[in-house]
Amino acid sequence: MFRQLKAGKPCDLSLQRAALNVMRTRGKEHPYYWAGFRLIGDSQPVHF
Repeated sequence: MFRQLKAGKPCDLSLQRAALNVMRTRGKEHPYYWAGFRLIGDSQPVHF
């Protein structure tokens, strides 16, 4: 997720891609490991 944010992607897209990456790399583990993350607030890109 942080690589996506640092590249200037919006927060919601970064979180989605991070969750998809976990599902792909870990063999679609139980949602317990990835579904608990929610974006609250502004989804605009973070400027470092």
